Amino acid sequence: MPVFETEMRPSFGETLIETETPSVLSFKDPMIIRILRTLAERKYLGAVDAERIQLCLDEAIKNAMLHGNKYHQDKLVGYHLYADGDKWGLVISDQGSGMTPEKIPQQLEVEDDLRESGYGVMLMDQMLDEVVYMGGGNHLLMVKKRSDQALADPAELIAVEVMSEEEMDKVGVGYIEPAGDASMASMDFDLDADWATPPPVVEKEAVPEFEVGITGATLLSETATLRVHEKNGLRIAELLTRQISDYNLDLVRPAIVAAAEGQEVIILDLGHVSYASSVVLGAFVNIYKELKGRGAQLRISSMTPTIAEVFKITHLDRLLPNYPNADAAIIGDVV
Repeated sequence: MPVFETEMRPSFGETLIETETPSVLSFKDPMIIRILRTLAERKYLGAVDAERIQLCLDEAIKNAMLHGNKYHQDKLVGYHLYADGDKWGLVISDQGSGMTPEKIPQQLEVEDDLRESGYGVMLMDQMLDEVVYMGGGNHLLMVKKRSDQALADPAELIAVEVMSEEEMDKVGVGYIEPAGDASMASMDFDLDADWATPPPVVEKEAVPEFEVGITGATLLSETATLRVHEKNGLRIAELLTRQISDYNLDLVRPAIVAAAEGQEVIILDLGHVSYASSVVLGAFVNIYKELKGRGAQLRISSMTPTIAEVFKITHLDRLLPNYPNADAAIIGDVV
């Protein structure tokens, strides 16, 4: 579990990023992109680890804005990223009352403990080398050793797909071409941007890029978010997004619930999804509870390794086991 220390640890190595943003959710994803790109450019980020680190950043920044600063725009979130060649550290600071050991959620043991929030700290604890709450508990230090796996390509980071450059400009973020032979542009925040009236989070739907993935099924309906199939009398909802977060959850959740209407079993196929933030876990629990209340069953199939790891860490795999594919979910053959 995370460590609590009353003293602030000194930074190590060189500073890569040191900045602040207001506690406005629209700034979260651009900051995640900036940190991931910096780590990838400096060759600290492995291709597999990239999705895990994105998940940890999403949770930590959102906690600082929401639980720490209560989304008060006059309270800033601080970021200090540094590295020494062997590892990197990131301190995310807020101006709230601070985390305490009593606030750390415990792992789920039985279904009666099922909750819709509190999964993020568990994920950070398992996916990072160190998680330390310093000072009054409002300075979160995350440490990760340099990856020895295949390095992530900054241009292919999944987080980059979250926002277009035009959308980043709307929240006071712009690209600055670096001098010299730097391999990529960096991002900085326009501190003169109009923080008082941030734009709403854009709920956008990309044009489906995936071929129909349920062999032998009858296609009932299709949107940019979801394809609904029927096979052997069961309804299959095939998600058509590479990642699910608070950025598009308001599109995804209603589509799944609508597809399950009138069904005793609904199969949710995640074969295209390679990233899901902790808020999505809560949404899945909420959907599970709603369907259970109707007397219906939710089955999940085709999880990618990263998604399956998230479910295992949070013990949600005990509630929603991973079926290897939609056909296995139809007959109830778990991995």
